[in-house]
Amino acid sequence: MSQSPASLPNFPYRIQIASPCAVDWDSMSGDERVRHCSACSRRVYNLSEMNTKQVVSLISERDGDVCGRLYCRPDGTVITSDCVRGRPKPRTGYQYSIAALLTCVTASAGFCATLPWIGRKLQPIIQSWLQPDPPPTAPNTAVMGMMIAPPTAIPADGTVDFVLDMEAMQ
Repeated sequence: MSQSPASLPNFPYRIQIASPCAVDWDSMSGDERVRHCSACSRRVYNLSEMNTKQVVSLISERDGDVCGRLYCRPDGTVITSDCVRGRPKPRTGYQYSIAALLTCVTASAGFCATLPWIGRKLQPIIQSWLQPDPPPTAPNTAVMGMMIAPPTAIPADGTVDFVLDMEAMQ
């Protein structure tokens, strides 16, 4: 699987990774600039730790036959140690909207504090917001067990009353 070519500014080569390597960089022996891969017995160069001149020199010396590790920006530009860091993103409109909203709320609170009748109207509302929620009620629990009716005399008409004494069960 071939990846898209990457480029460096003022760089005479188009870098393309023909077959990406699956060997973990941390498992290789060496330093942050060059490591040895035991899987393919080659030197692997960390191009992102070199400046542009060093990368050009390395590729020229090896006739383009270089095993390397690199980082690319979304536009395909290779990141080297001498790359300029990107500028921070400018603030977007929603951040200014939030600041404006907070300013309005603060100004309104000051205005409301100066008018006693507004304070009397708003105080119950604010107090209801500040009151803690009532504790949750315990869910209904089911009671299971053998029900025993206390002995009763059978009336003359033959009907039987069934009485459940919960206190006796506990």
